[in-house]
Amino acid sequence: MTHDFAGARFELPRDREVLAWIFNQFLYGEVTGIQVGHWIQTAPNLAAANFFAKQCLQELQHIRTFRRCFEILGVRPGPPHRVVRMLSSDFIGGTFEEHVALEMAQGEGLVLQIFYALIDTIDHPE
Repeated sequence: MTHDFAGARFELPRDREVLAWIFNQFLYGEVTGIQVGHWIQTAPNLAAANFFAKQCLQELQHIRTFRRCFEILGVRPGPPHRVVRMLSSDFIGGTFEEHVALEMAQGEGLVLQIFYALIDTIDHPE
């Protein structure tokens, strides 16, 4: 999937701060992995629990990737936006199905669209 941004590109060092803010939100979004333990315990079956156990490892790997983005930008992570903080801690969902619909399907889908947009607007091999 690709997006047409009419040639608009992020450039360093000009856009360092805005890119740092974007990657900061991703970093803290990955912290929703803290919810995985709860959902492993309430999963409706072993296959669902296994899925969340694998996801936990993926979340940790993603955190390492975003830390690398901060190294490339030459910045340190900052605090998350209040909405990201709420989504990663207070917005756990009331049921297993609600969590999967909100976090896995909707949330991950929106994040994927943002990744595609960043791929189309950041000229960097990593």
